[in-house]
Amino acid sequence: GRSLGIDLILESSICTFDCTYCQLGRIRERTMQRRTWVPTRRVMLELERRGFDDIDVVTFSGNGEPTLALNLGECLKAVRGLTQVPVHVLTNATLLRDPAVRAELDEADRVYLKLDAATDATLARMNHPHEGLKLADIVEGMCLFRRQRKGHLAVQTMITKANIAEVDQIADVLRRIGPDEVFLNTPLR
Repeated sequence: GRSLGIDLILESSICTFDCTYCQLGRIRERTMQRRTWVPTRRVMLELERRGFDDIDVVTFSGNGEPTLALNLGECLKAVRGLTQVPVHVLTNATLLRDPAVRAELDEADRVYLKLDAATDATLARMNHPHEGLKLADIVEGMCLFRRQRKGHLAVQTMITKANIAEVDQIADVLRRIGPDEVFLNTPLR
């Protein structure tokens, strides 16, 4: 189907990770600080002008980590008020220990998390996380979200030479999280 992407960062590449396979290239700013880059009113004006007639899904993703946008929840609610089209969010799950982020994401029909590693060493090698981010904390946030999430939850895992030896361990972590669906990807475009 046709997806209408919403980018609440809009500036070039701001994320909590700097993944080796990122389609944006090298991430310009790695941060854990949430803030508003694109005001909700601007997003709504553009969506009202554009409309949803030929759209099958609205997807929040963009030029970095969408949960870094302080107005993510507000925008999700506003979009749901404008259309019955399903709303999805693609996130790397690094901020899920924050109860506010979990509550905001719960507004989406489907949420897609990212898990590429079963050890901190592989997390560092593949995802280059912001200083201080540990795999155990990310997984804890995913498990907390799974427990509260009533809607669809999926996890996307990128398989590369850097993590192929950990596939069984990643599967164990995925079983602990308990997503509705798992996507195994390779970085071929």
